[in-house]
Amino acid sequence: MMKKHSLNHLGLWLLPELDRRDIQLREFAHLLGTTSLGLSDLLL
Repeated sequence: MMKKHSLNHLGLWLLPELDRRDIQLREFAHLLGTTSLGLSDLLL
């Protein structure tokens, strides 16, 4: 598993791509195999 720090950087890197593709947060969270709440904590 990646460190939280690495995941946070990954999430921040993916934000522009997610915005461009208009992917909902919960759908992205599902792709990562986590919850929307966990993903939100990750990206903060």
